[in-house]
Amino acid sequence: MKINLPVLVLAFFFLGKANAQERAFIHHLEVGPMLGRVQNWDNSLDNRTNLSIQNYLGVKVDKHHAVGISVGLDTYPGINLVPIAFGWRGFLDHDKKVVPYAGLDIGHAAAFLNRREKNEFSELWYEGGLLLSPLAGIRLKTKSGKRDYSISLAYRRQQAYYFEGSKSDGISIPGLPPGFSSLREEAYIFNSLTGKLGVFF
Repeated sequence: MKINLPVLVLAFFFLGKANAQERAFIHHLEVGPMLGRVQNWDNSLDNRTNLSIQNYLGVKVDKHHAVGISVGLDTYPGINLVPIAFGWRGFLDHDKKVVPYAGLDIGHAAAFLNRREKNEFSELWYEGGLLLSPLAGIRLKTKSGKRDYSISLAYRRQQAYYFEGSKSDGISIPGLPPGFSSLREEAYIFNSLTGKLGVFF
């Protein structure tokens, strides 16, 4: 997913100035387990529990809405992904101590934390894919207003890919990367229910 960074920075700047009468930015750090199923080689299913960490930085559009970007870490069986997503947050009522909110994250994950194995005969690597995550939660306001807490529940759909290629010097086959004589691709879809505890700064 391509992001035009200069346009995004300018949008953050102008929207932040427009909301200068109150705190313009939202910084939200969350951590929690991801619960799902994993398919074994014999097509049987096992339960899995993995870890998700997410850091969201957004800017307020108005009293009830914010947009921003999140960066995190999702651990899955055999693969760790770094999701980078565009996120919307909507808050029901800012004047209460308990504030219900909802959100939606759409983005792409990077797989650079996974070692790429290669030699003169073969090469193995992972790539990330599309991320989609609707969520709902409550924000618990503190008296100081400097730090609030949150509890959220989200559905998380994450795609990933595994590649295993055989290499041969001087070969060029249409549809394959240069130097590969064959390439096997496996596609994964991780569906998770995620519960997180968080802190608004």
